Amino acid sequence: MCSTVDVLKQVNSCCTFHEPPDLYALNQNMEKRIGDLSVTPYKLSHDVETVGYIITGDGERLGFITDTGFVPENCFKAFQQLDYLYIESNHDPEMYRSSAKPWHVIKRNLGPTGHLSNEQCGQALQSLDLGGCKLVMLAHLSEDDNEPQRALHSARQHLAPDMPLASAPARAPGLWSDKLIKP
Repeated sequence: MCSTVDVLKQVNSCCTFHEPPDLYALNQNMEKRIGDLSVTPYKLSHDVETVGYIITGDGERLGFITDTGFVPENCFKAFQQLDYLYIESNHDPEMYRSSAKPWHVIKRNLGPTGHLSNEQCGQALQSLDLGGCKLVMLAHLSEDDNEPQRALHSARQHLAPDMPLASAPARAPGLWSDKLIKP
């Protein structure tokens, strides 16, 4: 597991391990070699500390952005020319506003330290240079306030027509998706 010092402190304070895991403290915006991979964390905007990652190995680059209320400028600069992108498309704002969740939760998640909406995800996709990207995977979809087809439709509007696009299942282990959307 690799993350920032603050996140690792939180993990150590609330978790008990039978055997000490391999934990790596990372510095934001600084690459760290771990075996054959290079991992670089980038600060995101959430109500708890979260980071996105670029993981590089075997000549390919994976970008990972979840748990953020917006995509920070540092990510727009760094997350260019990726081979793979795993990005949050958490909610549909209309579904969210009419949900049964308490107003303070709705307000939090729709704000700058909450989660990316389908439209915010689409705008981020449009701003990134994904010309050589082999797959965009939409992630962290709300089970109650989003639908995979809504997220995919929103993202598709902001991508090249031939860009492979899929949606990861919400909170379900197993295959990333059985619904790879081919152009």
